[in-house]
Amino acid sequence: MSLLDRLRNKRGQTIVLFAVLLPILIGMTGLVVDAGVAYVHKARLQNAVDAAAAAGALDLKSLSDHGTSEATARDCLSKNAVDTAAVTAGGVTYPALPGDPAAMLIRVSVTETVPTYFIRVFGLMDDYSVTAAATAQAFIEGGPFSYGIFSTRDLTINGGTTQSIVGDIYGGTSVAVNGGIPISGTAETAGIFKNIFNATSQNTLSSPLPLPEIHLDGKTTLFSTIFAKGTTITAGDYTTYGIVILDKPDITMDGIITGTFYSPSGSVTLKKATLTGLLYLKSGNITFNGTGSTVIGGLVANGDITINGGMTFNQQPESVISNPVTTHSKLIF
Repeated sequence: MSLLDRLRNKRGQTIVLFAVLLPILIGMTGLVVDAGVAYVHKARLQNAVDAAAAAGALDLKSLSDHGTSEATARDCLSKNAVDTAAVTAGGVTYPALPGDPAAMLIRVSVTETVPTYFIRVFGLMDDYSVTAAATAQAFIEGGPFSYGIFSTRDLTINGGTTQSIVGDIYGGTSVAVNGGIPISGTAETAGIFKNIFNATSQNTLSSPLPLPEIHLDGKTTLFSTIFAKGTTITAGDYTTYGIVILDKPDITMDGIITGTFYSPSGSVTLKKATLTGLLYLKSGNITFNGTGSTVIGGLVANGDITINGGMTFNQQPESVISNPVTTHSKLIF
């Protein structure tokens, strides 16, 4: 056989090539299999911590009172086949939300060790760590919205016996009811009652109630009407606009008005007005001036509420932005 024929003879080369490539093929197959196992495990773990954070948030009571939230989160992990021992030290925390110091958050973080199946044969690694974390925020939509009149600071009601207040009232720093006005409801404060007055019951709370943000997901249409500074809102039915923004301070209400009104900043003065609905001020004061005013709904202010002159008030929880005394949670990251 000539030298040229010998070079053309390739019998046996395939076996040699296969023997050389076989370990590489096995390694690549093992890597794909182990990576797939890691992906599935990560997805399962992420679903579990998502559920645990959301469940734990439902048990948050306030920024300082975490209630049974951690126990609830751990129980949820256990029910989703996660070893609670995998919740490392600091695995359940209560972080702050930048830009919203009143937000109530719970963060659940879990790290589990997953064994490898193929790549360990090559001595690369016997196992690896998979970490999943979730943060949920609790939204307490009752609290302030379950009162008829809610002020984070001073609540002052001045008037005579012709005035009628039917509903629960709250003043964060003080409550004063002057002129012998009966309160058909519970009067509460985290500060002081400035005088003696007639109410169904009176309670002094150990700590102030926070005023939460309003959350409109699924509750209403987008803000569709904006009243600017100095505007006088006159008689009309504004319910078709969803939530009405009072965008600037110095808003006056005068006449027979129906709707839900929200002010991110600024005060509102009501003259001889009849308001059916909710007036919610995130930052500002509510002042009533004029005899003959009527409110059927709710007043909520992160500020003072002062009522002067005879007024009729009837609490209507159905008029608030969200259903009263409900709590829900939402995963935020």
